[in-house]
Amino acid sequence: MLHQPILDKLSSSNLSGKLSRLWEQIESSQYQKLSFEERFGLLLDWEWSLRLQRKQKWRIRVAHFREIAVIEDLDLSEKRRPDLGQVLHLV
Repeated sequence: MLHQPILDKLSSSNLSGKLSRLWEQIESSQYQKLSFEERFGLLLDWEWSLRLQRKQKWRIRVAHFREIAVIEDLDLSEKRRPDLGQVLHLV
């Protein structure tokens, strides 16, 4: 199988997630026992996740938040009386 033309096409097609994971599949013997559909599904999942992460990072960047909020900083003290069920649902 000619790997280099496939890798070149993935690179020029802006499919960097698939490119890195395909190279990982080529080099690792653990993927050889998987069917074509399973391996292709893994490539699609990785690309999908990578694109979602990029979109989220872009949206956060363009939102120009004054502060970065994390769930660990949420005040759950009795004084604030938060609905813990709603907090867990939102998390």
